[in-house]
Parts: sequence; C-alpha cells; structure tokens
Amino acid sequence: MANKLKPFLNNIISVNQSAFIPKRLITDNALVAFEIFHAMKRKGEGKSGSIAMKLDMSKAYDRVEWVFLERVMYKMGFCENWVRRIMDCLSSVSFSFKVNGRISGSVTPTQGLRQGDPISPYLFLIVADAFSTLLLKAAKDNLLHGARVCRGAPRISHLFFADDSIIFAKASVSDCSVIANIISIYERASGQKVNLNKTDVVFSKCVDGDRRQENEEIVNILGVQEVEQHEKYLGLPTIVLRATFSDADCKKILQLPTPIFSQEDNLFWWPSKLGEYSVKTGYWLGKLGQQAVQNAMNQEEEKRVWKIVWSPDRQPKLNHFLWRACRGSLGVKENLFRRHIVRDDLCCCCGIEVESISHVLFECHSATRAWSGSDFGPLIADAPKVSFKQTLLLLDSKIDKKKLGKILAIGWAVWFCRNKWVFDKINLDVNYIAISFVKQAEEYSNYACRVFPSGGNSKPISAASWVCPPENVLKINVNAHIAAAGYVGLGAVVRDHNGALILVAARKFEGVWDVEQAEAAAIRYGLQVANRFGYDNIWVESDSWAAIERVNKQHHGFSPLCLVYNDIFQLASNFSSLFTSHVKRTGNSIAHLVARWDTRDNVERVCMSPFPQSLIALAECDFL
Repeated sequence: MANKLKPFLNNIISVNQSAFIPKRLITDNALVAFEIFHAMKRKGEGKSGSIAMKLDMSKAYDRVEWVFLERVMYKMGFCENWVRRIMDCLSSVSFSFKVNGRISGSVTPTQGLRQGDPISPYLFLIVADAFSTLLLKAAKDNLLHGARVCRGAPRISHLFFADDSIIFAKASVSDCSVIANIISIYERASGQKVNLNKTDVVFSKCVDGDRRQENEEIVNILGVQEVEQHEKYLGLPTIVLRATFSDADCKKILQLPTPIFSQEDNLFWWPSKLGEYSVKTGYWLGKLGQQAVQNAMNQEEEKRVWKIVWSPDRQPKLNHFLWRACRGSLGVKENLFRRHIVRDDLCCCCGIEVESISHVLFECHSATRAWSGSDFGPLIADAPKVSFKQTLLLLDSKIDKKKLGKILAIGWAVWFCRNKWVFDKINLDVNYIAISFVKQAEEYSNYACRVFPSGGNSKPISAASWVCPPENVLKINVNAHIAAAGYVGLGAVVRDHNGALILVAARKFEGVWDVEQAEAAAIRYGLQVANRFGYDNIWVESDSWAAIERVNKQHHGFSPLCLVYNDIFQLASNFSSLFTSHVKRTGNSIAHLVARWDTRDNVERVCMSPFPQSLIALAECDFL
C-alpha cells in the first residue's frame, strides 16, 4: 500500500512540504529557509518587518486522530475502498505488555501512527497537509502575508519538513492572531499539539526596540518565547556568519606556493596529501576529529615514518624511543608544562630555551657536543627543526640506511645522558656514550641481518655519488633549504657530460614550507632554469625520494602541493628528453651548498662563470 500511495504524493501534497515525496529534495526547504533568514538578518521587509516562528510538535505521530485522517483522505478524493483499507490497517493494531517476563494484557489504540511502518510517514503528510492548506488559504485571503527575500520575490508563508515546521508572517498583531487561530483549529481537529516551551519566534532586523511593546504583545498572542536567532533548521545552522581570517590564517594563505602557470582555483580535501577525498580519510576525520587528523593527516608520510621507525635491524628499545619522539610523547618539559606537571618549560640542562624534543636532541649544548664530535654535525645543523618527525624524514631521504642508524643511535645517547642528569644528577660524557650506543646499534644490525634477511627498507637503491650524464645531456642537480629565518632557498646546478660546471642558480622564497613542498619547488626551479637558457636534453636529480617518486609516477591532485607538481608536468613538455632520478645527499653536495647561498637583496642569483672556488672544489671531489 505504501508503494501504491507514494507515486501520487507529489500531486496531492502542497509544495511547501519537502519530506518523503518523490522528485522533491530534502534540502529544498532548507535552502529557501536560509535565504529568508539571511534577508531577515540583513534588513527585513518594510517598516513592520517580519517574523519566523519555528514550531515543535509534541509526539506528532502518536497524537494523530484517525477520524481526522479519514475525513482528510475523503476530502482529497481517495475512494471509499482505499480509505476503508487504510482505516482497517490502523484499527486492527493491538498492544500487549511484558511484565516480569510474561506477556499479558491487550490494548487497542484509538489514535496515532506506528513509527517504523513504511506507510506511516505518508499518512502523516496527509494530516500535516491540512495545516498547510489552512495557512495557504489565509495567505490567499490576504490575512497572512508571509516573508520574501527581496522586492518582487514570491511570499513564503510556511515551510514543512514532516513535523518540522516554520511559519513566516508580517510582524504585526493581525498576522500573528491569524496564525494563533489556525494553530488552535488544527490542534482541536487533528489531535496535534504544539509544544510552546520549545517553540520560538525571531524578529527581523528592522523590528527595533521602539516597538518593544508591540513585540511583547505578538509574543503573548503566540504564546511562545522570543530568541535572537533559531539555532538550527533540519540540523543545519540558520545563520552562517561571514568567514573571518586571523593573522595566522592570513600568513598561512600568503605562504601557499604560487603556480607559474594559470590554474583554476578549486576546493581540496585537506586530510589527504594530494587533496583527493578517500573513504579512509573521511572515516578517520569522523572518528578522530579535526585536530587529531591534522596531527596525522598525511597517510603516506605516516607510512614512511612507520617503516623507518620500526625497522627490524635496530634494537626494539631504540625503535620505541624513535616512535615516542615522532609522536611527540617524550617526557620533555614542554610536554610536562602543558599538562601542568611542572612549573616551567625551560630546558633542564641549559635553562635558557624551551625544552622541546628537537631542542633536547639537536640544539642543547650537551647535544651539540655529541653532534660536533661525530661526522654528522653539518647535516644536523642544516636540517629543519620543525619537528623530530620532519627531521627524520629529511635525513632518511638524504643519507643511506647505515648512516641513518648511526644518527639515531647518537640521538638516543643524547636522550640517555639527559635523563641521567635530570633524574640521577650524573653528568656523563655524551661523546663516550654516543660511541658506545653506535657500536651497540651496529652489532645488533649485523645480528638482525642474519636473523631477518628480508627486513629493512624495501625502496629501490639510489645512487650514492654523482654520476656524469650521457653526451649531449645536461644534468641539473637541485636542492632546497628551509631556513629558520622564515624563508626557503632553492638551488640548481647544471653540469655537462664531463662534470664541468655550466651554471648555478639560487632563489629565495619567503614562507615556511614543509620538506616535500620545498623539494618539489626545487625540481620546478631546475626545470625553469633549463627552459630559460634553452637546454633541451636534461637529467634532473634530487635527494628527495618523495618528490622524485611523485614526479615519476605523475601524481595529480588538488592540494597546494599539487600546484607545484602540475607546473613540473607542464614544464616537462618543453624538453625533447627529460629524466629524473634520486641521489643520496653525498651525491648532491653542490646543490646543497647553492641552496644556502645569500642572494643579498635579490630574489635570485645566477652564476655562469667564473665559479666560486668552493663549488669547483666540491665538483672535483665528485670524481675522487
């Protein structure tokens, strides 16, 4: 019966109702209501203004009088056979009760619709349409004037979504008296009851305080309460405020990379690196919330961190330390102060800087002694200290696995010495402890290689040193430097098949970019330089594994990062041949130095000849 009734609803139910009716969208009334609310908030209509009254029906389904439903169906033109079948279905219902585990009693209802029955929503629409008809007749007789969004627009007297109702009228005693009378008639006839405690009315902006006495009279006639605005309609906020940006938001917007080719503005899904929606990221956003997803939004990055941290060829204790450092859960004073455990967040060792994870492991005086006594001092000094995780990802992309293991062991030694001083007041020789930890790490790694032959990082082997390109091909090494001063430096070095320097160029961008964004911009800059000077056959090499992988796999998307990659793909079409590859940090030393050049008061510095002696010396070292 429900399926037979459903196709006719669009013809018999007024257009003011949008629920459960085929060919009508549930959002139709919401959009119209929001437009009217916006007009009321902006100015309103005429001198009298307008009101919006949101009704709350108390137990709407349970209060439907069967006699009223029967008469409304006859009035709509349903045949007697159909009406009788509907009434038989309603009146044949009985209810029993389970008391102390036993079924007893039987009650036959005389009113109400059973919720969950497929035909109940359609029958309720027929009942509610009588209310709609009364309001439409009052509007047709010019007794109720409704509201409109602008001059010349049609007037809307009411909008229904099943039992969710909003009535619009002129903010006058006469209009509101008509509404109160119609509600009273409808309640007596249908059995419905308006819950006055949850029903409220809103006045448009032009109804000012000078009319306070009349407003109070209108509220008294309707028997409801006045509010500044309705909180929600159909689960959505009725008033959407104009978006405002804080200084921090404006700074982030201005730091977004600017494409060199015209690209259309588009929306992007921020929890994904490429800006594309996936069910996985949608699920995690709904489950964890926005802040938690922002902390772990990059799924690919998290996978890389997981593979680096939980390598089977390192001690489990070292891996656990790395995981806590990446998650920001080490017991440094910055974290303890935020949780109100300690009184201040100053470093326990130097007492000057905030004791963050990066400060303890890389910047404190005890840490700098350990790094300066190793082979990795310059590398650690140049690495960005935004977070330990970002530093770890950068190191993984620039050095081989063996050297990375030594660096991680030294960091663990620094943390061990810090804890000995904080908790036991024992001042250990950090360099001696670092040597001991590195030796332990190497011994365990050798043991793990025999026990776990398939373990370790499975990414393809990259070149460890600079290799000459083929004849008639120019090789362009690129690199990026994220400076603590708030700018990003890009470097490009062009060399021929003999390894001779042809051109070096550096460019500076204001802003704070993440590592991949900066490295992708460096690849783009290398292609720009090649295109500007007419190089046709080129080989671009970077020490960023993530950026090279995305370029080789032609990853497209909608995020700001993809603006840079889209430029790379478009620039690539300008060359007869283009090859891209990854090289470890040791094979990218000249580009590493050029990216740190001081461009002085200029945004770019290009050198073709003569070259600084430091670059010539590094170029010669590539052949040793």
